[in-house]
Amino acid sequence: YSRSLEDAIEAAGKKGVLFVAAAGNNSSNNDDVPVYPAGYDLYNIISVMATDHNDRIAWSSNYGLKTVDIAEPGVDILSTMPLEETAPMTSAGLTTGYAVLSGTSIAAPHVSGACALLWSKFPSLSPYQVKHALMQTADKVVPGLCQSHGRVNAFSALNAIPQGQPGQVLN
Repeated sequence: YSRSLEDAIEAAGKKGVLFVAAAGNNSSNNDDVPVYPAGYDLYNIISVMATDHNDRIAWSSNYGLKTVDIAEPGVDILSTMPLEETAPMTSAGLTTGYAVLSGTSIAAPHVSGACALLWSKFPSLSPYQVKHALMQTADKVVPGLCQSHGRVNAFSALNAIPQGQPGQVLN
């Protein structure tokens, strides 16, 4: 826990920033043992757990009905890697170019992409509205493991946003 990091994320939220955070890879309940920054109780954080290709919780993923917001695939995900090998890559057995990775840190970018997609279509949405749209339209594949009980459904989220013409409201 870091009060200064929590304050910084909260201040960013007031400026319209939505913070997507990996829930952690300890196979534990974040409701009992919080992992930060995902564990900060801020409206502008989306905490992401990982699932496998069968929509089941990934073996290493943290979860939490109260503190984790949504799930996304995070097992054996093809990802780009640096073009020049680094010492940490060598010790982890990773090669340059592409690699298959697993964990909540590889699940979280899927949520970031869905947020960007919503904002590209609806730039006036607040961070709270984007988070709410994703959570309310999630496919309920992990009941009881996170607040939304599921994974992002970008199509449903896009269709859930009202698309009327701005105008005067008459009573």
